Amino acid sequence: MVTWRAALLFGLAMLGGVAGAVAVPGWPNPWLVAALSLAGVTVLSMMDYALAGAPGEVRLARAGETQTRLGESATVTLSVTNGSVRPLRGEVRDAWVPSAGATGYAHEVSLDPGETVELAAELTPTRRGDRRAVRVTVRSYGPAGLAFRQTSHRRADALTPPWTVTVLPRFDSRKHLPEKLSRLRVI
Repeated sequence: MVTWRAALLFGLAMLGGVAGAVAVPGWPNPWLVAALSLAGVTVLSMMDYALAGAPGEVRLARAGETQTRLGESATVTLSVTNGSVRPLRGEVRDAWVPSAGATGYAHEVSLDPGETVELAAELTPTRRGDRRAVRVTVRSYGPAGLAFRQTSHRRADALTPPWTVTVLPRFDSRKHLPEKLSRLRVI
């Protein structure tokens, strides 16, 4: 896939071609300048795509809380290991169901081969029941940032480690427990 940077580079090349055609008499045909600009940006984007790290060779694992109460927060950590021989510079998006109330689920990463990073997502659920992790999507940018590789839906589903956070009902009377326990000890 191509990023906005490739379009910007093509626009700048076109702008330079138009400026050259206006400023220099005998400048080549503007259509030729456009075709050469498009060809140059296409070749650079293809090279950038080829040099991007392979997102399918990332290993993922989860750790963290599996249970919380409604109104409280839970933290789930996603460990990302670059199993490729090339560095991985890109984004890791850890998607949860909307009612999980996930914050901090999109992370920019820069991993050397074999390096591991831990990414935390804080969940503040809005409903009781089981809240499941949906999918982890890995997007790897090339060195120039003109193109990127991304895991397909099927591959992302296969890479995503399963995790469920069970949300229990509120327990607001917990603040009274120490007093009640001390009375029981006295009795």
